[in-house]
Amino acid sequence: MEDIARLAKVSRATVSRALADSALVNLETKERIRAIAQAHDYRVNTSARNFRLGRAQTVAVLIPLAPSSRQHVSDLFFLDLLGSIADALVEANYDLLLSKPHRGDRSAGAPPRADGGLGDQEPRTPVLHRGQ
Repeated sequence: MEDIARLAKVSRATVSRALADSALVNLETKERIRAIAQAHDYRVNTSARNFRLGRAQTVAVLIPLAPSSRQHVSDLFFLDLLGSIADALVEANYDLLLSKPHRGDRSAGAPPRADGGLGDQEPRTPVLHRGQ
């Protein structure tokens, strides 16, 4: 975004507003900024934008599999379930974070805390599925 601002001879805030189609930027400036952005194949970093706006746009799915259960993430049930979840999230422009809880002092099958925390279970090997 800094490069676009430098080339357009405007501030980064103006570039951000122009690319978000803000009414605070006049049409001529918006068009000039969009043309420069397109010429340089600029794409808005949605993760950075969502971070700045305080939105996660990410849904985490934890799969607590006990080693004794003989179940695996590659089982057809889980693949079908995860595929359906991922499809729905892509349609809603959300990301999917897939993780298996790390076994701490509690059993891997223990439910997460009511406040949404994971207690002593820490996700490991996250997989981020990004829609278009």
